[in-house]
Amino acid sequence: MDKSWMNETNQFGKRYLEGVKQFMILTRGCLDDKNEMRCPCRWCMNVYFQEVGRVEDHLIVHGINKIYTKWVLHGEPYGEFRHVDATVMIQQNEVNDADEPIEEIDEMLEDIGAGMFMGTTSEMEEIMMNQLEGNMEQRILIAY
Repeated sequence: MDKSWMNETNQFGKRYLEGVKQFMILTRGCLDDKNEMRCPCRWCMNVYFQEVGRVEDHLIVHGINKIYTKWVLHGEPYGEFRHVDATVMIQQNEVNDADEPIEEIDEMLEDIGAGMFMGTTSEMEEIMMNQLEGNMEQRILIAY
């Protein structure tokens, strides 16, 4: 569907109203058990559920949320999905497991963590205690 109507500045113009009408036709299958759907107007922002007539009114009066260009909450597919045979996926995973052991990934994550935190808490405490070697009062405060 052509979504250029969403950028119209006149929400009462023929082109905008026709776009709202087409949107409402396309989204009739997205009603919940109360016959409501998420309202994509600029006020509701797909957070609130409204009756079909109210959604249409909101789109006309408030306008549609212009950044909502992929209507995934109203029946439009999120991306290109295709059927994949599960046995093929399992076989491919077995091959990938042999090629790239999980241990390597674990090591990489540990390296990243070590770079972010230059030492464990106990190592840091030991360094501080060594620096305060002569001052027993400060060592007691740090220990607690």
